[in-house]
Amino acid sequence: MFLTKFLNKRLTLILFITLCLELVFNFLIIQKVPYTEIDHVAYMQEVDGFMKGDWDYANLRGDTGPLVYPAGFLYIFTVLRVLLSNGNIRQFQYFFMLLYVAFIGVVLGIYRRATKDSKSLRETLPLMIVMLCASRRIHSIFVLRLFNDCVAMFFLYCATLIFTYDYWMLGCLVFSFALSVKMNILLFLPGLLVLLTKRFGVWKMPMYVTGIALVQVVLALPFLYTEPHSYMKGAFDFGRKFFFKWTVNFKFLPEEVFLSDEFHKLLLAATALTLIVFGFKWTRMDGGPLKTIFRGAPVSFKTHKIAPEHIVWILFTSNFVGIVFSRSLHFQFYVWYYHTLPFLLFYTSSLSTVERLLLWAVNELVWNIFPAQAWTSILLQVIHLRLLYGLLMAPAKVSYREKKSIREKGNKES
Repeated sequence: MFLTKFLNKRLTLILFITLCLELVFNFLIIQKVPYTEIDHVAYMQEVDGFMKGDWDYANLRGDTGPLVYPAGFLYIFTVLRVLLSNGNIRQFQYFFMLLYVAFIGVVLGIYRRATKDSKSLRETLPLMIVMLCASRRIHSIFVLRLFNDCVAMFFLYCATLIFTYDYWMLGCLVFSFALSVKMNILLFLPGLLVLLTKRFGVWKMPMYVTGIALVQVVLALPFLYTEPHSYMKGAFDFGRKFFFKWTVNFKFLPEEVFLSDEFHKLLLAATALTLIVFGFKWTRMDGGPLKTIFRGAPVSFKTHKIAPEHIVWILFTSNFVGIVFSRSLHFQFYVWYYHTLPFLLFYTSSLSTVERLLLWAVNELVWNIFPAQAWTSILLQVIHLRLLYGLLMAPAKVSYREKKSIREKGNKES
């Protein structure tokens, strides 16, 4: 208890030291551990076609196949290719090193905001910081693999941090930019729609959704003008099938079952049903989904705002539901949810600290065994389902907080 209080009082210093250590550690990884080529060359090949003036998505491809990412990916990696010596690997590694440090800085900012008003979460923040930075696989995904998932999730977490400050339109625009890099960001969308409805009501919420859509249209305009069908099929192909050999979460299934449309539909149904159940949980303190939709927030937003803890909980659980029932998780997809795990584990009330650490450690172990085995996939499913159950059973907490300016004014008057 004394150590926790001591560390929390020096939290800013701890965060600064953490980022400095991460910078040094990632630099050493780059120097000492060999780079592994997986997708970087393909990224550069896809960018090459774009730089040569080909705006038809059907013609943009690399060694790994056709381009399957939205327009934001092309713009970002085109700029990086130009700035970093025409795709020089070592310079890209240094860029991803800096991206990782910035990424962790944003995530730590989210955790600091989300735990500020919760004594139980605040007391465990130092431990959560260690967990956030302790993944071997995550460091590898950033500086040894250079996956675009890292870029997409960086902007997603930037949007999340912005939401916690009650800047919703700006957050939605940044959210949409993240989506323009990779469409896994859609896993956060159900939670975001709930938050927008809670914050603005069902009649104003569409304005923010329109903002998200407009960013997608503006970024994609050159490709939509050239060949709209090719762009939509390439950038947002919801029917795309994955190779069984790369799956981390369903290696225990027969390959024909894994590839079947029936299995895909079952997972979609499970996702929808679970999100509906969570929809009731997310709105329980507001009187349920129907009251939230038709009445809007039960408080005035001149004096109150949605609690940062509540924002983070809804967004992180929305994404986690999608992860649990994902048709296939590849090793680089670990970055989609790893940094949400400490918060989700400590948000549950049905787990002891030892159980939380055990689930986290075994989950990390599973993601570091390559290639995935049937038993590692089963173990991963058990971990995911146990955490999902814990989140379903977690007690509903206060959704809104009084604004700081109002609270300070009240304190002065009293």
